[in-house]
Amino acid sequence: MADDPAHQDQPTVFYEPDQDGNMAIYGTGGSGKSAALRGIAIAAAVTRAAGRSMSTASTAAPRG
Repeated sequence: MADDPAHQDQPTVFYEPDQDGNMAIYGTGGSGKSAALRGIAIAAAVTRAAGRSMSTASTAAPRG
């Protein structure tokens, strides 16, 4: 799902790694980044059509 606040819309989008390449997920604390990454990793693991898959996540939390 994408977010388009200017048009008050959240259209469904599709991600195809072989065609689309890398993906970045970003947002403020509590915005659902971890849940989104977890869902993508689970979907990649259980999809029969998928070959080998790899999920990597990192965070850059401010200090102080």
